[in-house]
Amino acid sequence: MESVSRFAEARSGIAARLPETHKHLTSVVQCAPRPYREVLFLKDVLHLSTTHTAEALGLSEEIVRRRLSLARFELCDALASKMIDSDTLGKLPSTYVRANSPLLIL
Repeated sequence: MESVSRFAEARSGIAARLPETHKHLTSVVQCAPRPYREVLFLKDVLHLSTTHTAEALGLSEEIVRRRLSLARFELCDALASKMIDSDTLGKLPSTYVRANSPLLIL
């Protein structure tokens, strides 16, 4: 039962910070290089396949996969930095941050 209460505590901490997290995410995405934004938008927002994304951008599927991987990594890194700078992560329960830090990857 203790893990359930810690999860509930973490969820309430995250929910309270959603507006701030959304602001950081929007800022990070807007600052990303255009090739990354394009691939992220087509793959993660419009849910296009790798094949359709490659066709739409005139790229090979391998380039789409690489850009998507790099974009997610760069955005994760930038978002984590912004959240740490604003102490958003510091306000979350430490058990959540330690246990779930890989989930910061977009």
